[in-house]
Amino acid sequence: MTKLDGVDERFYFYSLIHLRPALEALGRGSTFMELSADDLRSILLPFPSEERQRLIADYLDRETARIDALIAEKERMLALLEEKRAALISRVVTRGLDPNAPLKPSGLDWLGEIPAHWGMPQLRFVCRSLQIGPFGSQLHADEYVDNGVPVINPAHLKGNKITPDFGISVDEKTAQRLAIHRLEEGDIVFGRRGELGRCGVVESSQVGWLCGTGSLRVRCDRTLVDPRYVALVFSGTLASTQLALESVGSTMDNLNTEVLGHFRIPLPPLEEQKSIVSAVEAGQRKSNALSDSLQVSISLAKERRAALITAAVTGQIPLEEMQP
Repeated sequence: MTKLDGVDERFYFYSLIHLRPALEALGRGSTFMELSADDLRSILLPFPSEERQRLIADYLDRETARIDALIAEKERMLALLEEKRAALISRVVTRGLDPNAPLKPSGLDWLGEIPAHWGMPQLRFVCRSLQIGPFGSQLHADEYVDNGVPVINPAHLKGNKITPDFGISVDEKTAQRLAIHRLEEGDIVFGRRGELGRCGVVESSQVGWLCGTGSLRVRCDRTLVDPRYVALVFSGTLASTQLALESVGSTMDNLNTEVLGHFRIPLPPLEEQKSIVSAVEAGQRKSNALSDSLQVSISLAKERRAALITAAVTGQIPLEEMQP
């Protein structure tokens, strides 16, 4: 592309960033935003001297690079926090809290050694039931209502928690018809497709919600296992990776009750399970507080970047302040 006389392309790049909200307001389309040539021609752009354009662009190059580096560093810290969280979970659900505990072979190549006093039962032997969510003609999309009884699908599972979408719910009559899929406190809802091992434990406020079409419900024998511990096992990298290898489906991982029921889990005594859960939750509270702080800092830095661009391209920053 031929360079236009009197134009520094960087200045107009930053100008368009400043004008992005106005451009988005003009955009049309349900799946992606589209602008017509007439829309673009209607946008008024500043046209200072080329020398001033270059000065502003140089200033914004320096300052946005500094802010971008700060954002990138904080995002790296977030990634490290997540890696640390995953490593903690993988360690405690395979080795426990006592680093001096004697070990024994687990009998599974992917797992290695576990504490000598732990068991390795198949999940079905420590559960009361495993139930796949409704499928086919049992529940249609046109039966969904707003603010009814939530239906829990894989998209609602994150970090061993269930976060519903109240637009994906059913009325009481439909909920009664699907009562076999009703959730009880302590049930574990697994996503059956995609990222296997993703799950959430049902809390007391979520009793009566329904296991969804793409999900699978595990009801543990709570005299033998703490559901929160079982969820931790599957949120660890080793177990989720192995579960994906054992899953069925040629094009997409697909979990069923047979695969999940036969999956062997490292299992300490019940009281030790609860201690592991408490230790992980304490660590996660600290990690979450730091993560939240970093997220706020990243948001503020992005706002600062946008405000700086707006101020510079609209002439709100004195020229002498932009000198290198």
